[in-house]
Amino acid sequence: MADSGGRASRSVSRLAGVSRLAGLVWSAVRAAMGSPQEWASVLLVFLALAVAAWSIEQAHWIRPQPSLITVLVLAVLAGMALARSRLSFRVSCLLAGLLGLGVAVWQTVILVPHAGGESALGAWWVAISGIRPNEGTLHFALFLIVVIWAIGFVSTWYVLRWQNAWVAAGLGTLIVLVNLSNLPRQDYLFLPLYVLAALVLIGQVNLARQGAWAALRAGGSRYRSMTYMVVAILLVSVLTVVTASFLPQPPVEQVGLGSIGGPLLEEGAQGSWFNIFASVNSKWGLIDSEAQRTLRFRDELSTSGRVNFVVSADRPAYWRVRRYDTYHPWGWTSSGISDREIEAHEEVPGSAFDHGEKLEYTVENRLRTDVVLIAGGFLSSDMTVRLQTLSEENPGDGASTAVSGTGADTADEDPLSPGEVIAVVTPHLMRPYQRYSAVSSISSFTSEELSEVGAEYPEEISERYLELPGSLPARVRQTAEDITRQAESAYDKVLAVKTYINDLEYDVEAEPPPEGVDAVDHFLFESRKGVCTSFASAMAVMLRCLDVPTRLNTGYLEGDYDADTGTYLLRVSDYHARTEVYFPGYGWVEFSATPVGGSTDAIVGVGEDAEVFEMPDPMMLLEGEEVFGPAGQVGGDIGGRPLTLPGPQLYVYFFIIAVPVAVFLAARGGYSLWLQRLKRIDSPADAYRKMVRLAALGKLRPLEYETPLEYCARLAAALPLQAEAIDAIGRAYAETRFSPRKELGRLQKGRLQKTWVELAPSLARRVPRMRTRPLQEQ
Repeated sequence: MADSGGRASRSVSRLAGVSRLAGLVWSAVRAAMGSPQEWASVLLVFLALAVAAWSIEQAHWIRPQPSLITVLVLAVLAGMALARSRLSFRVSCLLAGLLGLGVAVWQTVILVPHAGGESALGAWWVAISGIRPNEGTLHFALFLIVVIWAIGFVSTWYVLRWQNAWVAAGLGTLIVLVNLSNLPRQDYLFLPLYVLAALVLIGQVNLARQGAWAALRAGGSRYRSMTYMVVAILLVSVLTVVTASFLPQPPVEQVGLGSIGGPLLEEGAQGSWFNIFASVNSKWGLIDSEAQRTLRFRDELSTSGRVNFVVSADRPAYWRVRRYDTYHPWGWTSSGISDREIEAHEEVPGSAFDHGEKLEYTVENRLRTDVVLIAGGFLSSDMTVRLQTLSEENPGDGASTAVSGTGADTADEDPLSPGEVIAVVTPHLMRPYQRYSAVSSISSFTSEELSEVGAEYPEEISERYLELPGSLPARVRQTAEDITRQAESAYDKVLAVKTYINDLEYDVEAEPPPEGVDAVDHFLFESRKGVCTSFASAMAVMLRCLDVPTRLNTGYLEGDYDADTGTYLLRVSDYHARTEVYFPGYGWVEFSATPVGGSTDAIVGVGEDAEVFEMPDPMMLLEGEEVFGPAGQVGGDIGGRPLTLPGPQLYVYFFIIAVPVAVFLAARGGYSLWLQRLKRIDSPADAYRKMVRLAALGKLRPLEYETPLEYCARLAAALPLQAEAIDAIGRAYAETRFSPRKELGRLQKGRLQKTWVELAPSLARRVPRMRTRPLQEQ
C-alpha cells in the first residue's frame, strides 16, 4: 500500500511538473506571438497595403510581373518578427534588407525564361547583367519588389514597436495615388477600398494604444465610452467610403504624381541607362502634334475601339486634326510652319465668314495630347492655343520657319485666312479628362455651284499645291488624264478620279509599299488595295497631275452618338484621311476618296467650314500600349520639341512634400524638447505642480475646497489607466507638504522620478481629449 501511494504521489508530481513546463512554454509562445490586438493590427496593415499592391498588379504595367502580394506577406511577417525582437531599428533594417534582397532575386528569377538544362539563377544573372535598366522590364520588376518589401516591413515595424499607423497609411496612400495617377477612371475603385482599410487600421491601432480592448474585456458602465468609440470608428469608416462613392470622380490624375509615361519617357530621358520606366507601357495614350508633321504610308494600322475624345455638340461633324501640303513618295509633310498664339476667347484675326453658321462644341480628352480638334474653320476657344500656319517662304521644302509674332497687336496687323491654319495646338500637353470649348464656322455648298467654278487659281495656291516629286512615274499622270478626258470642269475631274479610285479595294491589313518606290504608283498599279491614306493620297496626286490644287488632311469621323449623354465618342478606329480640293471663290472643299458602302458621293465636306456626314470606316492609326502612328507616338520616338506637362514642377514637389515634412519634424522636435523639460523635477512639489498645470490645460484644475489627495482621486477617475501614478505623486506631495518629513529618501526620489517620467507623456497626450470631454465634479 505504501509503495502504491508513493508511486501515485510521484506520478502526480511528474504531471504537475509537466503541466508547469507546458504552461511556461505556452507563455513563452504567447509572448513571442504577441497579443490578439497586435495580430489584428498586423492583419489590418496587410489588408490596407494589399489593396495598394493589388492595384499595381491589376494595372499590368509589365508582363510577366512578380507576385507583389506574396512579397507583401513575407515583408509583413519579417517586420512582425523583427519588431517582436529586441534588435534596434538599424539592425532590423539591415536584416530586412538582406531578406528583401533574397525575395527580390527569387521573384525575378521566376520571370526569366531558361532552357531545361540551364540554371534558373544563371539565366537570371545573364539577363540582369546583360541589359541596361532602360532596355527591359526586369529592373522595373526589381524596383516594384523592393518598394513593396520596404513599405510592408517599415509599416509593420511602426505599428508594433511604436503603435503608429500613420506611416503605413501614408505610404500606402502614396502607392495608390501614384498608380491611379497613370490609370483611367475605371480603376479608381481601388481608392475607396484602400481608404476603408486604412481608416479601420488607424482606429484599431489607436484603440490598442489607449488600452480600449482591455477596457472592453473588463466591462462596466465606465467603459461604455470605449465601446462607443469602437463602433464610431467602424461607422465613420464605412460612411466616409460610401459617401465618397456618390461624389464626382476624384481628380487623381491632377496630383502631379504621374511618372509612368510622363517626363521619364521623353526623348532625353529615354536614352538614360538608369531609366527603369523606359520599357514600361503607358496606360494613357499620347498624341503629340510634333509627331504628326510627317504622315508615312508605312505607319502600322489598327481598328481599336478605345475612346480618344468625347465631343458635346449640337450636330455631327468631321473633326480635323492636321493638314499636309507636300507629297513625297513615302508620305506627306507639312512644309514651313509658323506659330501664332491666340489668347482664350480671342477670335482668330480674319476669321469672319460670309455664309454658314457657328458651331460651339466641348471636347473631353481621354488621353494626353496638345492637339485641338477643329470642325470646319477655327474661330476661338476658352483656352490659350497656338495656330500653326503655312509660312510664305519656301513652300514645299518641309523646313520649319521661325515663329512669327504673337499677341493681339500682331494678329490685327496680319489677319489670317482660314485656309492657312494647318493645325491648332496647346502650349502644353492637356491631361486626360481635361475639357475645353471651341467655336468653329460651318458652311455648305451644292454640287451645282462647284461644277460652275472655273480654273483660275491664285498664284500662291498653284505654287504650293500643284507641286509633285520629279520621281513620280509617268503612268500616274497618264492614267489621270485618260480617266478625265470627258470632264469639263474641275469638279467633274474630282468625280472621275474618285469613281476610278473607288474600284480599288479597302484593306486594313494591306502590306505597306516597299522601300524606294512611289506609294501612290504602287497602290494604283501593283497592290490595288490600301487604307484611307492610300485612297486620299492617290486622289490628291492624280488631281495635281491635272493641275487641280489639292492637299491632304487627317482627323476623326463624327464618332458614335451616345444617346444617354448626348455626346459623340471618337474612337481610335474613327481616325481618317481626306482630300481637300481648292475651288476659286469657295476655298478648300473636303472629299473622301475611301469607298464606304459602295457610295460614290464626292462631297463630304465643303469649304474651309465643311460639314461632314459619313459612315465610320477603319482608320489608319497605330494604337497600342505605347505607340500611336501618325496621330502621335509614346516613348522615345516622340520627336520635335521636348514635351512639358502642365502639372507640378520640382519646386511644387518641394512645397508639397518637403515643407510639410520640415514643419512636422520641427513641431515634433519642439514637442520633444518641451517634453524633456517637463520630465525634469526636483521635488514632489515640482511634480505635483506640473501635473496640475497639465490637467488644467484639459479643464481639470483643483477645486478650492479639495485637498491634494481628493484632487488626485478625481484626476485618477478621469484617467483610470494612469490612476496608480497619479496617486503616487499625490501621496508623495502630501507627505512632504503636510508632514514633518520634508524630504524623500534617495530610493523614494528615484521611484518618484520614474513615475513622473512615465506619467508626463501620457498626460500630455490626453489633455486635448480632456478639453473636449470635461468630467463632472465628484
